[in-house]
Amino acid sequence: MSELPIIASAADAALEPEEFAPGAVIEGDPRMMSRDLYVSPDERVFTGIWSVTPGKYHDLMEGDETFVVLAGRMTVEPEDGSAAIEVGGG
Repeated sequence: MSELPIIASAADAALEPEEFAPGAVIEGDPRMMSRDLYVSPDERVFTGIWSVTPGKYHDLMEGDETFVVLAGRMTVEPEDGSAAIEVGGG
């Protein structure tokens, strides 16, 4: 089996400030940083690195999302009232 090439390192990525949509912040003063590593030609698939400081906000991203938590934790509260999902460590 051949090894996959490393195309980016989270530790070395230069993240850029990203603004929350107006009205998205619910609680606190979260600050978001990100960097897109890949965007499909039809802009339906994004792969990137994302970081945010503590706070509560609406995620207005449309479609499915996959998160890999490298540090900290995140709570996802679905709008449909289903159970909250805890991701990451304490």
